[in-house]
Order: sequence, then C-alpha cells, then structure tokens
Amino acid sequence: MRAILSRRAVMATALVSAVLSSHRDVRAQELPRQLRAAIDGDIRDCMLKKAAFVTQFISRKDVNRDGVMDYILDYGSYKCGAEASRYCHEAGCRMEVYVSKGRSGYVQAFSGTVRDLRFGTVNGRPAILLSRHGSACGKAESAPCRTTLTWDGTHFAEAR
Repeated sequence: MRAILSRRAVMATALVSAVLSSHRDVRAQELPRQLRAAIDGDIRDCMLKKAAFVTQFISRKDVNRDGVMDYILDYGSYKCGAEASRYCHEAGCRMEVYVSKGRSGYVQAFSGTVRDLRFGTVNGRPAILLSRHGSACGKAESAPCRTTLTWDGTHFAEAR
C-alpha cells in the first residue's frame, strides 16, 4: 500500500511539474512551496483521470502592493478527466489568491467560489472585488451579489 501511495505522490509531482513547466509565465520549479502543495493535492485527487491546466490557471499580480508578485489560481481553468471543471458550478468557480509574506513564503489570502474576481483600490487600500451567487448575500440566486474585501496589511477582510 505504501508503495502505491508513494508512486502516486511521485506521479502527481511529475505531472504538476510537466503541466506547469509548459505554462508560459510560471514554471513549476518557480512556484512557492505553498502553491505546489495545493496544486499537488488537486492532482492527487484526480489521479485516476487526466488532470489538465490551461494557461489561465495561474496568473501573477502584486495584489497587496508590497512589491512582490502574488499568485491567483483560477480553477475554472482546471480540468479533471472529462469533467468540465470539478470546481465550477452555477454559483461560479473556485479562485484562490496567495500573497507574499516576506521570508515565510506565501499565504492563502482568499479562497472561494466566485463568478468574477477583480482587483482594485478602496480608500487607498488594495481590494478584491467579487461578484458572487446571490445566495452568498442572502439574495435570490440570480440577484447580483457584490462583495469587496480590502487588505489590512495581513489579510483581506470584508470592507465596511
């Protein structure tokens, strides 16, 4: 059993390296360990099928304006076998934002299912502007639900 698990772990690591090394902007060996761990876990969950990522899966932007590029993972661009996306449904797709934390690497600053995620500024602070399923705001499913999260220096929190 250990040999099978070990072989799967090696295959998952090789797969993420191969898939991401073909990505134009971000190569697997350049990814921080926190992101590699998250992506390796997703690939392991999809081991019996073929995991695939398109170029939009990982993007980089200085989200918290500290001068270091941060990472955005768009799971709408992740495929597991014939599934269009296991992380998308009528409420939207899973998105994750990892921000730099100095020498300690990166920390997940946002993870959620959204219809759209944009970055901006609110009252001079970095912000994530979310469009979500109406139920996320206690509204009807088709009703617009907009949420703004602002950066307080350590994490993104709902703007007041």
